[in-house]
Amino acid sequence: MAKSEQNLPRIDYAPPPARGSRRFAWPVFISSAMMVAYLELLALVLVPHMKSLYADFHLELPASTQIVLSLSDMMLPFGCLILAAVPFALAVLVPRLWPAPETLEDSAAIARKTRRVARLIYFVMFFLILAVMYALLSPMVSLIRGLTAPPSGPRK
Repeated sequence: MAKSEQNLPRIDYAPPPARGSRRFAWPVFISSAMMVAYLELLALVLVPHMKSLYADFHLELPASTQIVLSLSDMMLPFGCLILAAVPFALAVLVPRLWPAPETLEDSAAIARKTRRVARLIYFVMFFLILAVMYALLSPMVSLIRGLTAPPSGPRK
C-alpha cells in the first residue's frame, strides 16, 4: 500500500443516524385513519337509518343506544372534521413520546414502539366499534322478540 492510501479517511457507507427527524408515524396514521373513517361511516350512514327505524316502531331505547344516537347527532355539523384531525394529531404526537434516535438500533426500537402504539389503537378502536354496534343492535332484539312473541290474552 502506498503511504497516501493509509492517510485517507475511512468511508462509512451506512446512512448517518437521523437525529431529530421525528416527523410522522405512518403506521399510527394509517391505523387510526381507517378506524376513524369506519366510525364516521357508521355515524353518518347507519345511525340515521337506525334512528328512523327506532322512531317508527316507538322502541324504548337503552342508555347506550341513546348515547350513540346523541353522539351521532353532535357529529353531523362539524364533528367529522374534528374526528378527521385525530389521525394527524396521533401521527405527529406519537413519535415525540420517545427521544430522538442516536443509532440505528435506537431507530429500530422506536419503530417497534410505534407499531405497538398502532396495534393498541387498532384494539381500542375495534372494541369501540363493537360497543357502537352493540348499542345500535340491542334495541332490535326487543323489536324482534315483540314481533315474534305469541299474542297474549285469550284466543277466540
